[in-house]
Amino acid sequence: ILLLFGVICAVIALAQPRAGYEELELSRENRDIVIVLDVSQSMLAQDVLPSRIERARWEIRSFLEQLKGERVALVLFAKRAYVRMPLSKEYDVLEMLLEQSHPNNISAQGSDLGAAIRLAAGLFSEEDGARSIVLVSDGEDHENGLEAVLPLLAEKEISVYSLGIGTTDGGVIPRIQGGYVLDEMGELVKSTRLDESLSYIANQTGGIFMVSQPGLDDWKVLYHQGIARQASKGTRVEEERIWNELFYWPLGLALLSFFSSYGVRSMLVFILLVRPVSAQ
Repeated sequence: ILLLFGVICAVIALAQPRAGYEELELSRENRDIVIVLDVSQSMLAQDVLPSRIERARWEIRSFLEQLKGERVALVLFAKRAYVRMPLSKEYDVLEMLLEQSHPNNISAQGSDLGAAIRLAAGLFSEEDGARSIVLVSDGEDHENGLEAVLPLLAEKEISVYSLGIGTTDGGVIPRIQGGYVLDEMGELVKSTRLDESLSYIANQTGGIFMVSQPGLDDWKVLYHQGIARQASKGTRVEEERIWNELFYWPLGLALLSFFSSYGVRSMLVFILLVRPVSAQ
């Protein structure tokens, strides 16, 4: 009975019962960030393990851990660019969408960095604030449109922070149907990380370019030495709810019931062992 009561209390505690909330007004610096993720076919290359796209998604999740209340959006691109999530503070939703972002889900393949940056720049609001684009890519750009987007970035005062995924030695590109991507001559297509476009757009906009390397805190550098240091021209007043949590009461009862159940069982075992001896 004690064990059953403890389980019921534990389930109630997991439901996180609450009794009302308090609303606090918090003043935060205006900082908006648009993450631009490359989902072109070359991101399937496995010159970094387990693959470029998996490394990129891991890097973005690490980046989200550094944030301190900034609004974030997500743009995916290959031959065309797509808004996957507008500016929001719902980081858990972004992580869920990130898990669904994969080259296998994109039909039009290619790589147009300029179109992706232009689409990302259009997501920022007209409010004063620091605006940053975080570009995660292997650097392949088939359209060469970065030069044309620079005036727009300068006008909106947007900095681009780029993270290169892959190696300069490169790797072959797996196909969904099996095997690897071949060129017109039937030779294996080898994709390498191209730093020129990534470093160029970062340098031209006052951002930072880095290469993803295992064991290094790439995003700590990009965030703390770059994005967080951007001067914000205004503040945003936000209301935050502080809930009155009650889960610790059923949790305490659950722990008490579990320990009591253990104690009662131990006592019964002791009595059963002692009684035959006493009878003799």
